[in-house]
Amino acid sequence: MGPPKVITEAVAMFGDERILFGSDYPFKSLSEELGKITSLNLPNESLIRILGENAKKLLRRIRNVQGALR
Repeated sequence: MGPPKVITEAVAMFGDERILFGSDYPFKSLSEELGKITSLNLPNESLIRILGENAKKLLRRIRNVQGALR
């Protein structure tokens, strides 16, 4: 995901609703990248969004657009 300081700054600048978790697997360790995000002392609501809810929301929007194009 990037250095912890950059992640914290991105959350502050853009909001947790615009950040997606990414591990860069297989080039980086999933557990290390996950550890970075969980060590930032973000509120649980932010972690839930970053670690999955934002991706679900994005995928739903893509599915809706694809459905509208059919």
